[in-house]
Amino acid sequence: MQSVRTAGVLLHLTSLPGPFGCGVMGEEARAFVLQLQRMGFHYWQVLPLCPVDETGSPYCSCSALAGNLALIDPRQLMADSLLTEAEVRESVYGGSMYVADFDFALKQKTALLKRAFARLKKDRAVCKAERMGRRLRAVLRTQREERRSPVVGMAEKRSAL
Repeated sequence: MQSVRTAGVLLHLTSLPGPFGCGVMGEEARAFVLQLQRMGFHYWQVLPLCPVDETGSPYCSCSALAGNLALIDPRQLMADSLLTEAEVRESVYGGSMYVADFDFALKQKTALLKRAFARLKKDRAVCKAERMGRRLRAVLRTQREERRSPVVGMAEKRSAL
């Protein structure tokens, strides 16, 4: 039996060029996968995607399950209406997109994620208040209907038991 040879590449996401201080799970990563496919590669091996330790190593991470905040694409948070275009523009790295600046990336992403989370929390509170308002209106509507027709309301209560 003859085996088929395949090829792959080892490259961490942060090594991809991008506007945010290091590569992210976004447009650049998708473009890289398409380029690998066009070139006939079958595998893309990445290094651990967990948070790095104080020396920058992903191999001594504080968590094997958490993701590295620096890999989050702010453009996706903007598409989800959690960040504004101005906030994303402010987080663009001023240096070369071919040089990784992990300190800059992590500092900017942390600030952006705090803003996005605050908006998400606020939106969830608004949605919860809207749901509670709908429930309250439904209860009040039911009570009004029962006052108008007490006999029907009593019969419905008995059948529900």
